[in-house]
Amino acid sequence: MNSHIRIHQFLPFQRSPVSFRTRTLLQILFLLAVGLRCLFVFVTPLYIDEVSGSIHPLNDEYAHFKYTAYLSTNRSFPINTRIVNLNDPVAWIFQEFEYAQPPLAYVLNLPLIPFSNALIACRLLAVLLSSFTL
Repeated sequence: MNSHIRIHQFLPFQRSPVSFRTRTLLQILFLLAVGLRCLFVFVTPLYIDEVSGSIHPLNDEYAHFKYTAYLSTNRSFPINTRIVNLNDPVAWIFQEFEYAQPPLAYVLNLPLIPFSNALIACRLLAVLLSSFTL
């Protein structure tokens, strides 16, 4: 019986060799994924009012942006005072249905509010943060 236990055999972060071809393929896939996200940041139209615009009213981007704008203006977390069904048109008029979300992403967006196009800046931050999950 071997009394010497090799601890490195049990470590989950032990690196296994990856071939150059596999590494290159993964890097290309990563760059493609980030590139597509960046493309969508600029190709996707900004939120347009459902009354005068052409985007389907179930676009909740403005409601998320409104959360960050509320934090910037009021320096406190918003409280959702209108509990309505999303099928109710009132929900889409006030755009406050995202106020129940956890605040971390919105707090991270706060420094981007002064930008001239803050919505695009927030989208780019989302691309950066999502790239960490790839």
